[in-house]
Amino acid sequence: CNLSGAHDFVECSSIYFLVGGFMENQEKQYKRLVSALDGIEISDDEKRLLIWLSGWDKMTVDGIVSLLNKCRSER
Repeated sequence: CNLSGAHDFVECSSIYFLVGGFMENQEKQYKRLVSALDGIEISDDEKRLLIWLSGWDKMTVDGIVSLLNKCRSER
């Protein structure tokens, strides 16, 4: 990710996040969701869904990440 402080937005994997407060947290949650899907090809529509999900509260994202990890471990 390009986290240059000179910009109001940062780019992370061709997805832009507003720098400061809530949006920085959303970026962290997005990265957690994507890492739970490591090795799986993600479409642009799926990336948009992950961005939307990453805007939810931490407890919700924790639950989703946990479910994804359980699904991976069951394979």
